[in-house]
Amino acid sequence: MKNGHFLQERDREMERERKEEITKEIKEIPHEEAGFEEVHLIDYVNVLLKRRWLIAFGVFISVLFTGIISKKMAPVFAASAKFLP
Repeated sequence: MKNGHFLQERDREMERERKEEITKEIKEIPHEEAGFEEVHLIDYVNVLLKRRWLIAFGVFISVLFTGIISKKMAPVFAASAKFLP
């Protein structure tokens, strides 16, 4: 039983050391060399502007289907009012 506990501790220690080595290696590599490029908010805005017709089409289809489905559904609640003389 004691030997199994020792193996578990050793495995945990090896895993921790491996994670530390990987973290250290990642921190040492500059972003440019790792293939990462800094992204700015304007890049996202440009993508949205470039794809604005696709976004508008998706919104239009969603509204259209929602309208069709809501018209076909049976009304759940009904209200009426009467004015007293």
